[in-house]
Amino acid sequence: MYENPKVAVLLAAYNGAEWLDAQVSSILNQESISVTLFVSIDASDDGTEEWFTRHAKEDERIRVLSINNSGAASQNFFRLIRDVDVGDFSYVCLSDQDDIWQPTKICRAVEQLEQHEADGYSSNILSFWSNGRTKLVVKSQRQNTKDYLLEAPGPGCTFVIKQSLFLGLQRFAMSNKQQLSKIRFHDWFIYAYSRAFGYQWRIDDAALMNYRQHETNEHGANVGFKHKVKRARAVFGGYWFEQVLLTSSLLANKDPAAMHLKQLIQKGRWGFFQLALESHRYRRSRKEQLLLCMSCIGLAIVGFKNSDG
Repeated sequence: MYENPKVAVLLAAYNGAEWLDAQVSSILNQESISVTLFVSIDASDDGTEEWFTRHAKEDERIRVLSINNSGAASQNFFRLIRDVDVGDFSYVCLSDQDDIWQPTKICRAVEQLEQHEADGYSSNILSFWSNGRTKLVVKSQRQNTKDYLLEAPGPGCTFVIKQSLFLGLQRFAMSNKQQLSKIRFHDWFIYAYSRAFGYQWRIDDAALMNYRQHETNEHGANVGFKHKVKRARAVFGGYWFEQVLLTSSLLANKDPAAMHLKQLIQKGRWGFFQLALESHRYRRSRKEQLLLCMSCIGLAIVGFKNSDG
């Protein structure tokens, strides 16, 4: 790794004033890295806009895009991906507004990217709550042949991407803006795009980011009974597999695995039976493979209807 690489950090904000001091400070104080922070703010009413306007005047490393009304974190990130010029940067990171990065987070990621000749990076995380509770969330199980089509490699706020991969993603996002407006998991899609287009991805077993959990998390760490119930409802209510179908449809012309998955879902009940038999290829951990298999069998029994048709 060359000395002090230039890194663009893309931060999506909405009503996050309560946490910005800790998050932004942890980004700007990264070691051995030259950081520029690009911020897209969904119109907020808690002082978020004022906070960034004030700090951007004090620190030239903070650059605020025009106020946005994307309505969801995923669309706020896609806006950043489309609009930020990364021509002067070797790496691009994504950031939430409410976490805390350890000082060597980006430096470690860059070292891993270069050491493993990878194009994209993500990692395990340490979830934490206001009551002092913490939990290590492991995402670094060995990658599978098709896991990218049915799960993310960790939260997007751990992602570090080489410029070459980002530019390809940026072109794709510009060309497919309307279709991507329906995607609700930007991190999952970025990973799916990367693998489908033949880029190499590294999932690190280090956890150099403290992932804040609170009531206003849009997605969170899927820890605890409440999150498991929410996840089950998303699967059996059709919402989750609608997202799978959207992603596989967007990538089908490039990736035979995405085309195959799209066709299975469109088959309905028999397609889900077949997907249950193939579930071991679509998840990294044995536990998640079993859960996917059971979910597919359940949908094969009760049926799945895409809300678009």
